[in-house]
Amino acid sequence: MKKLLFAAMMVIALAANAFADGNTVNTKVLNHFQTQFEGASNVRWKTGDLYVKASFTMNEQKMEAFYDADGELIGTSYAVDYSKLPARATKNIAEKYAAYQVTETIEFDNVKDGLNYYVSMVSATNKVVLQVSAQGEVSVFKKSRI
Repeated sequence: MKKLLFAAMMVIALAANAFADGNTVNTKVLNHFQTQFEGASNVRWKTGDLYVKASFTMNEQKMEAFYDADGELIGTSYAVDYSKLPARATKNIAEKYAAYQVTETIEFDNVKDGLNYYVSMVSATNKVVLQVSAQGEVSVFKKSRI
């Protein structure tokens, strides 16, 4: 029985190293990821002080999954077309940010807070990231000068 337990622990440890790309990844995170994202390919792990991020491909879609230090899923994100935003949001953005060009739109599904979109935009002098709620409410998430 001890040999079987030891062998199982070794397999888990080797799998963690194989998936981690040199980063240490919590076994709970690996188990959750393998269950939730079965069929994921090109998995790359990055560990930070407050989170662990898995970047991967699933159903030909590039995605990211974020986990907290306790191994709990924070949320998932992937790029979406700007046209997927609620109409209320696109109208508001067109009026207030006419001088900006959209460079990227991300859908982030937070386990606790639900669905939000993040729209990265640039003008001649500024970069802005807008947060858009599922209801179409728009707020500035981050703004900086170029």
